[in-house]
Amino acid sequence: MKYLMLAGILSMAVTVWPQALGKPSARLIDAPHIPAPAPTDCNSPAFWDGDTVYLFSSVGRPRRSSGPSLAQLGNTLRCVWDAPRDKSWWIESVWREPESGILYGWYHHEPSGLVPGTAETAPKIGAVISYDNGLTWKDQGFVLENGYPIVPEWDNGYFVGGNGDFCVILDEEKKYFYFLFSNYGGPIAEQGIGIARSKFSDRGQPGTVFKYYQGKWLEPGLGGKVTPIMGTKVGWAGPDLDCRWGPSVHWNTYLKCYVMVLNRALRHGWKGDAIEIAYSKDLLRWSRPEPIYTQRDVGWYPSILGFHRGETDTRCGRFGRFYIFGQSHWVIQFFRPAEAQQKPIAKRE
Repeated sequence: MKYLMLAGILSMAVTVWPQALGKPSARLIDAPHIPAPAPTDCNSPAFWDGDTVYLFSSVGRPRRSSGPSLAQLGNTLRCVWDAPRDKSWWIESVWREPESGILYGWYHHEPSGLVPGTAETAPKIGAVISYDNGLTWKDQGFVLENGYPIVPEWDNGYFVGGNGDFCVILDEEKKYFYFLFSNYGGPIAEQGIGIARSKFSDRGQPGTVFKYYQGKWLEPGLGGKVTPIMGTKVGWAGPDLDCRWGPSVHWNTYLKCYVMVLNRALRHGWKGDAIEIAYSKDLLRWSRPEPIYTQRDVGWYPSILGFHRGETDTRCGRFGRFYIFGQSHWVIQFFRPAEAQQKPIAKRE
């Protein structure tokens, strides 16, 4: 549903990766293909329960697959939830409570009928809870929504406002759940990759999520303003685009930092030429995004999944699986700053 580019000028992070730390890097290595177990059109979250890994794939209706490893996923079943049948949803993040086994999930929703005669929409982000490892879900309501009116005249091909295409990660200190999301509406100064958080004890539920704005975490998740951590000088009005969107973030146990891969939209139709990667110590200050995969009209929804037991889309070591649109043809290898002499180059096909 979107796309990216290799060159262009964007306002970058609120604050940047400290130069004194040096910067990690990564490269892609060709590997046997691991196909998606089900159609995929969003970030695909995963979790472990004992010796079984569960993965969610969504195209308007989520499916859950399971198996002993990413390469052996099967038993794909359609998820059931208690929302209206016409409510489309994409599960983009999950977190399993270790003690109780309760599974918390967060979804991207696209309301229909906003612009008569078109499929254009303005997404929202909601919360769900499951007591059977994600086969059935109970809707808890929305947690993130853009507070500005939609603009029916926008011509980017998909959205006329909204908050969506996101990920959720629990920080290493287990203090907050952080939401990194795509802000598609409002003034250009607020568009781009936004960030919000919820206290760990609140579990990212409605009314507990607050957006980051002008140095503070006080703006409500529903309707609040945003200071983007990665902005845009072009905006989403279209038809000509140059905007980043759809972040997927994990904590890297080898680098001891957070890693983000994301899309870069270019042109009407969101076509682009690169998927980018960035690094952070605190989820707020990020290195300048750089291309990790370059190809004309490259696919969207990049993600990294650790392939060892216990690793997921939010946790990975020195090696992981790199996915585009739910398909993996590559292993990704990470390098610490001191290993920069083995400087990787963005893969091109």
